[in-house]
Amino acid sequence: MCEIILKTPQRDASLDNLKFVLIFLVILGHTLEFNISDKSSLSMFNFIYLFHMPLFVMLSGICFKRCSKKSIGRLMETYIVFQCLYLFCAHFIMHQSMGISTIISPYFHLWYIVSLIWWRLITVLLLSYPIILSTRVNKLIIVVSTIFCACLMGLINNKMGLLFSFSRTVIFYPFFIIGYFLKGQNINYFVKKMKPYAGLFLLIVFFAVMMLKEKNYMAFGYGNYNSFGMSFWEGSLARIILIILSFIISISVYSLLQGITIFSMYGRKTMSLFIFHWFFICTMVQFIEYMQIEMHFMIMLALSLIITIILCHMVKFKYIDVLLNPISALYSKFSSVINNQL
Repeated sequence: MCEIILKTPQRDASLDNLKFVLIFLVILGHTLEFNISDKSSLSMFNFIYLFHMPLFVMLSGICFKRCSKKSIGRLMETYIVFQCLYLFCAHFIMHQSMGISTIISPYFHLWYIVSLIWWRLITVLLLSYPIILSTRVNKLIIVVSTIFCACLMGLINNKMGLLFSFSRTVIFYPFFIIGYFLKGQNINYFVKKMKPYAGLFLLIVFFAVMMLKEKNYMAFGYGNYNSFGMSFWEGSLARIILIILSFIISISVYSLLQGITIFSMYGRKTMSLFIFHWFFICTMVQFIEYMQIEMHFMIMLALSLIITIILCHMVKFKYIDVLLNPISALYSKFSSVINNQL
């Protein structure tokens, strides 16, 4: 099943640039999570979470090329290696308690890798039935079905939803399949329609978000409706509105940054930036707390910029890919040595 190869356009530098911008927003969002003590931090946090992961997932669908056993294996290897590493640090350095549910639940940001594996496998399974791609109506039915499944996740227990990234996989999957369906000229249609109004729309949304007095936890991609104080129907309606709003905001951001390529070289290494950024955030936040520096918005913005700059220099490191897949690299090196001796 995983040997199906899917045709995609040639690599787009503006997409790489957009991925880099989103990675910076991921870093900023995760930094803000440590201390949202002022209105600016809360507003920016809620605004970022409305679109940065939905758009990232959509780009993953747009850029989806193939699902081979090797690509899935490398993703699984990256996840297992860094899951163990992060859990080790969390337990022995940060003194966090561990249980079975903790071990089989992706650590913090690593849920994205697990979900990416599921999204690719599910998409290939769907595409193995050619009738699915035959008409726009069929594609629309698939999208509506995935949104319906996302609404059902509000019935799942919070802890159960975190296991193997089950809840986030289902809730964000509509964006992945939409991204896949919008490859090429299809997404350009939406971009052309939205571009004249994108800036104004984003400004209106930002000011609307400023009215919120607490975190928008539903945008995290998991959580039982009861924990939000909602019934199933209220939660489902809120989920549908959030998905539609996130899609429109994502298209707006996409249209505003289309054609810009200034950071594209770093956008090609977004997996490295994504995997390693949590190490730097934890380290620097611990240092700031030790120095008793007040963590307001401008401090956290500066911290995010510093971390991003450090990571951008780090991804130029020759062996960065080896760090992501150390087992495969060692096996390849060992096999090469053995073959040369033979």
